[in-house]
Amino acid sequence: AVEGQQEKIDPVIKQIAMGKYHEPLRLTLAKRKQSQLHVSMSFSPIMLDSHRVVGVATIIRDITEQVEAEEEIQKMNASLEYQVQERTRELEAARNEALSASLTKSSFIANVSHEMRTPLNGIIGFTNLLLKSDISLTQRDYLDTIQKSSESLLSIINDILDFSKIEAGKL
Repeated sequence: AVEGQQEKIDPVIKQIAMGKYHEPLRLTLAKRKQSQLHVSMSFSPIMLDSHRVVGVATIIRDITEQVEAEEEIQKMNASLEYQVQERTRELEAARNEALSASLTKSSFIANVSHEMRTPLNGIIGFTNLLLKSDISLTQRDYLDTIQKSSESLLSIINDILDFSKIEAGKL
């Protein structure tokens, strides 16, 4: 039953025969029909008196189920590790995508806010010029409404611009 394994067993038997301890030896043996048998061999010296070893006792245990369970656990661990690595890569990609989208959004908001402020400042400036000219009371009321609305809109645009700067870490 231990054919082909003698080179592993002989040194252990010699060590035990000299009275030294050895961990159980694990061997894989070939069975019929190409299956394998995993065994654990424990060796103990047989002592005649406290100084002389006259033989070696061997206990052989079938540990095939244990080895197969260990191999299955290793396969599961490898599979789980792969799944964790794959999920980590997916999450990193999603995070990078979200960061990129956030930066693009902040940049867009900042650009649009700047583009909106320029014509709005023109409206406010020309409204101020018209208010200084000779106009009717009705026209003055209309221009006051335009001025207040424009300044209110400018304040909102400035707040949006400040918010985008905060998001970008520039404020």
